Amino acid sequence: MAQHSMCPLGRIVQGGTHNIECYDPAAGTGTLLMALAHQIGEDRCTIFAQDRSQKSNKMLKLNLILNGLVSSFDHAIQGDTLTDPFHMSDDGKSLRQFDYEVCNPPSACAEFDETKRKSCDCTSNWFPHGKEQRRGQTAEAYCK
Repeated sequence: MAQHSMCPLGRIVQGGTHNIECYDPAAGTGTLLMALAHQIGEDRCTIFAQDRSQKSNKMLKLNLILNGLVSSFDHAIQGDTLTDPFHMSDDGKSLRQFDYEVCNPPSACAEFDETKRKSCDCTSNWFPHGKEQRRGQTAEAYCK
């Protein structure tokens, strides 16, 4: 499925562009990122990833090695993207922007408890315009 869904995007970015930055905020083992990197060309992209699961992050790093993306190894971070996003802009005040972002959000977030939800400032970090839709809700409604 990931390979099939990445083909159109990979064709769009094929060409003379180099150093394309690709990001997945819920990377898991990196299947989507690996498919995208293969379509773009491993030598033309840098992978950035974050995932809550330590086990998944270790598998992601192994995938980076096995797929010729060792230069992206330090950009694979274990941590909760919602409450503690790692990849920040150079000034450290806003989220870093990437050329492409892919994501297959986790379907079960049992560990995302009420305390974490209340500390999540979704409207300023994840929805810079404050009114973007997510599953039919505004950002404000999604975080409440």
